Amino acid sequence: VRHSFPTRRSSDLLKQTRVDARGGADLAFGPFEKIKFAGGWADYKHTEFEGGDPGTVFLSQGYEGRIELVQPNRDGWQGAVGFQGLHRTIDAIGEEALIPKTHINELGVFTLQRLDRDAWGVEGGLRLDTRKLASRKGERDFTNVSASAGAFVRPADGWFLGISASHTSRAPTEDELFADGPHPATGSFEIGDVGLDRETSDSVDATVHYAEGPWSLDLHLFGVKFDGFIDLTPTGVENADSGLPIFRYVQTGARFHGSEMEASYLAWSEGDRSLKLELSGDYVRGETDLGPPARIPPWSVTGRLVYEGGWWTGRLEARHVAEQTRTAAFERPTDGYDIVNAM
Repeated sequence: VRHSFPTRRSSDLLKQTRVDARGGADLAFGPFEKIKFAGGWADYKHTEFEGGDPGTVFLSQGYEGRIELVQPNRDGWQGAVGFQGLHRTIDAIGEEALIPKTHINELGVFTLQRLDRDAWGVEGGLRLDTRKLASRKGERDFTNVSASAGAFVRPADGWFLGISASHTSRAPTEDELFADGPHPATGSFEIGDVGLDRETSDSVDATVHYAEGPWSLDLHLFGVKFDGFIDLTPTGVENADSGLPIFRYVQTGARFHGSEMEASYLAWSEGDRSLKLELSGDYVRGETDLGPPARIPPWSVTGRLVYEGGWWTGRLEARHVAEQTRTAAFERPTDGYDIVNAM
C-alpha cells in the first residue's frame, strides 16, 4: 500500500493512494504449471493553483487486474495465456479542463509462445481486447486484434540474429477523442475528434547482437506502415481566450523507418577496475499523407568513456545531435548542437 501525502510544490497540490497486490502459485491444471496474478487500485487528485487560488483539479480513480497461466518448459517450448481488465474514471475540473469526465473500460485476452532450440527458435503472440470510452461528448467502443511472429538464429558463439513482423491495432485515447481545452504543460490548445477510428500498423524489425571477448554490438532496424495514424498537428491558429496555438488530433496514413545502434569495447580491466569505450546512435524518418509528422527528433550519435573503479565510476560523454529541417506545417527547424557531460 502506497500513500502520497498532500504536498505543495510549484503551486501544485497532489494526493495519491494506491494499493497493489502480486502473487502466484504452482498448480497442475491442464497444460499449465503455474498461475500468476497482479492487481491494483488507485485514487489520484492533483490541483494546480493560479496564484493562491485553485485552478484546475485533475481526478483519476480506478482498478486493474491481470492473470497469467504459465506453461512448463517442454523441450524448449514455453508460453503463457493471460487475461487483463481495467476500469478507470478520469475528470478535470476548472477553467483549463482539457477533457470531460470519462469512463474507460478494457478487457483483453492474450497468449505468448516461444520455442528455443539453442541454435534457432521461433516466437509469437496474439492479443484480443476491447476498449470502451464514454463521456458527455460521446461514447465509443473498439475491438482490437494484434499479432506478432518472429524467428531467430545463433549461427556462432556470441551471435544472435532475429527478425519479427507484427500487426497491431490500437484504440484512441481519451485525449485523442475528447480533448477540447488548453494544455499549459505542452503550451498548446488541444482539440480531439470523437469520430477517430482505431489505429493499425504493420511493422518489421531486424536485430543483430554480438558479444565475444571485449566486444559487444547491438543493431536494430525497423520499418512500420500505419493505417489511420493518429497525430497531434498544429493548425497555425491561436485560441482567442488562452492565446495558445491550437493543435488538432487528425488521422492519416503514415510510414516510419529507422535504426538504433550500440557498441562497446572493453579496452582494459584488472580486478574490479575497467575502462570501456562505448558508441551509440539513432535515426528515424517519418512521412504521412499530410507531409512530415510533427515532433520528429533528428539523428544523433554519442561517444562515451566509462571507468569502473570498484566503489566509484567515472564517465565522460560527448553527444552530437543533428539539425532538423524536415518539419511539419507551422513547425520551425532546429539547429544541431553538441553536449559534453562529465560524471
